[in-house]
Amino acid sequence: MNASEIPDLISAIAERVYAKTGRDLTLSQKAILEQAIAGKRLKDIQVAGYADDTVQRVFCPQLWHLLSDVTGQKVGIRTLPLVIQSLLEQPMAVAVSSEIAEASAAPVPIAQAASEVPEDIPQAAPRKVRHNLPAPTCSGFVGRDAEISRLLELLSLQQGVQLICVDGLGGVGKTTLVLEVAYQCLRASCSPEAADQDLPRFEAIVFTSAKRQFLAPFGLVERVGRSQRTLQDILQQIASTLEEVDIAGKTLEDQVELIRHALSGRQTLLIVDNLETLEDTQSVLSFLYCELPPTVKAVLTTRQQSSFVPIRLSAMPEAEALQLISQEAAEKQIALAEAEAQQLYQRTGGVPVAIHYAIGQMVGSYSVAYVLNNLLNADSDVTRFCFETSVMLLRDRLAHRLLMVLTFFPSPVPQGVLIRIARVGSQSSSNHPESGPQCAEQAIAQLQELSLVMQTGDRHHMLPLTQEYAAAELAQQPDFEQRAREEWVAWCLELAETYGKQESWNWQNHNDVLQAEWQNIQPVIEWCMNQGRYEDLLQLWRCFDVHIHLQGDRPHCRRWWGVHLDWLDWLIQTARQRDMGVAAELIASRGWLLTSLGQSERLLEAEQLYLEAWQWRERQPLKLLLNLAINMAALQVRQGQTESARRWLAEALTLLQQKPLEQIEQKERLMQWSRIYYYQGVVAFHAAAYDSARIHFEQALDYAQQINWLRVVQRSQNWLADIALKQANLTAAKQILDEGLAIAQTSQDLYQIAFYQRSLAQVAYTEGDRSLAQQWGQKSLQNFKNLDLTAETQEIHAFLENCGSEFR
Repeated sequence: MNASEIPDLISAIAERVYAKTGRDLTLSQKAILEQAIAGKRLKDIQVAGYADDTVQRVFCPQLWHLLSDVTGQKVGIRTLPLVIQSLLEQPMAVAVSSEIAEASAAPVPIAQAASEVPEDIPQAAPRKVRHNLPAPTCSGFVGRDAEISRLLELLSLQQGVQLICVDGLGGVGKTTLVLEVAYQCLRASCSPEAADQDLPRFEAIVFTSAKRQFLAPFGLVERVGRSQRTLQDILQQIASTLEEVDIAGKTLEDQVELIRHALSGRQTLLIVDNLETLEDTQSVLSFLYCELPPTVKAVLTTRQQSSFVPIRLSAMPEAEALQLISQEAAEKQIALAEAEAQQLYQRTGGVPVAIHYAIGQMVGSYSVAYVLNNLLNADSDVTRFCFETSVMLLRDRLAHRLLMVLTFFPSPVPQGVLIRIARVGSQSSSNHPESGPQCAEQAIAQLQELSLVMQTGDRHHMLPLTQEYAAAELAQQPDFEQRAREEWVAWCLELAETYGKQESWNWQNHNDVLQAEWQNIQPVIEWCMNQGRYEDLLQLWRCFDVHIHLQGDRPHCRRWWGVHLDWLDWLIQTARQRDMGVAAELIASRGWLLTSLGQSERLLEAEQLYLEAWQWRERQPLKLLLNLAINMAALQVRQGQTESARRWLAEALTLLQQKPLEQIEQKERLMQWSRIYYYQGVVAFHAAAYDSARIHFEQALDYAQQINWLRVVQRSQNWLADIALKQANLTAAKQILDEGLAIAQTSQDLYQIAFYQRSLAQVAYTEGDRSLAQQWGQKSLQNFKNLDLTAETQEIHAFLENCGSEFR
């Protein structure tokens, strides 16, 4: 037969099948016919998305049985051509068989129809769709548009996919999503005139659930009705819903055969909820995979990822979660402020069941503050509901230790770091059964399959709810925690030794590795403080000191400088009792942080610290004395004490000139010269001695360029542009600023970008272009705010007000 004739032949066969049975051939059946007519042997026939064994043992026999019923002849792979020829020679039936016609014309009792179709389903020309769907769990579904569209697409009869898995963390909304889609399909199935003709339609929808507990606002409650935990339970639920097959008293094999036969005659949606709590999971999976006829679409919900076609649910995105919070609060008549709603989202991490539970608790007269404070308790009903079942599967295994170690890290952490700490903490040797790299990969995969951890590239993290539960698990294993903490500190010290201990001129745009890990480093510092680990803290501080100071040039980083001030304060208090030389070194660092903050009370504290350290100058190395003298000069500049600043700069010059040069390295000496000339330039500029200031900044620039100290190069050039502006040399000022701004933007130096923008605003103002001045000023203002530079923010704000008033 010509291949081009096969589609027409299949269409003719389909017409006769429909005339006899009232049902269309499925895509799988058409694919089998196409291959069989083309002459393929049974063992070579395939259907996309299904195992060959399933096609040959299940799909093909069902099709032969269907064609046998239609033709009245025995149909098989060998007799198919003759039967098709005989079928096509028969006259086309005008209407469907009397059996089908009677079934479609039979009236449905009003009471029965009402019990089978929800009230909100259109009642015009209703079709009888048998179902046992539970009541919707929410009055209005929020979000998940992409997931709903994907599930509806997979449920379409045009899709060859038969088994679909919706997986995700406990409480993330898997069942709610599946029920929402099932009700959409039910509405479309019950009303032939439904507006949305693209929705999948079914003749039966069967819901089975192995769920044992539900989370209500008043706590965890056990399911009252019997859950379907075994294959026999599921088969009985199917039989009960279809109401036309009796499997009572039959053997399991007979039950399977009866249900398979009953389902083969109708398009059915089967939902198996909470797959992970089934008692005989393998039997159920075998039934779903091997015994379901192609007329059935099966949707499974589970906390464990599977090999079926997946739809993965994670926590709701912020916008959708806030919408859900707003809807729930409105329904429960709870007044939530915007800040409280935001806090609820942060506490729940966007997990829907936690949101429902929290707002339900508020209805029960609990205050918003009480609910928010207790929501993340490790023994709360929410955390137990979401995690208890999943974590029970992991205890005493590497995956469990990895989960507990992840609580050490507030931000995503590399997989290798997790494995290193978990293995050392478990005292595993090279011969340990979980010591190989493959075992580690499997353990990580287990955590991901249970949706307990999330992965971004090579890094892993967890939701706040998971973090609290895992922390409680960790608290039950103090020996493991102590060993793991030791390795955690060792990891941080190695990181510090590898990427720290650099001088400030070598840190061009900050160290990217430390920047990426900094949020994970801070808990190590805090834990060492709580444990009184002075030596470890001192070693970390020596490595990270420069990095900490450079954070002030990044957006919002000054806001967490308070953590480091606490760290330094703890170290200083301890060092004063052990070694005043070390204490003076620490004092100089703390004083510089306080000076950088720029607040008047902080400046006074910095001055007191510097003077205390200066009292011990006879015991200090040249480098520290130079830092103290120059830092004090910078502090006096901040306070407007120019004469005092000059004296301290003179002291620094004397130290450099009087001490033997071999006590200090060449690069260190060039750096100190650059700093001295820089602050001499600042002092001269504020005294309106612009020629002198220009000479000092040019000298500072020269020394900084010799050691490639880009931060001082950039800032000196900015001052030179300001001097050119003061001396009415606008062309030179604009040229310096344009070139400098381009470099600062390339290196993402927000601090210097803000100052260049401020200077460009002043240039535009001087040229009379008030509009451009406002544009540059607004950009500078926003960046100063992001950097938490209070004095500069106030200054540029005043400039903009003045600029705007003159413009008006």
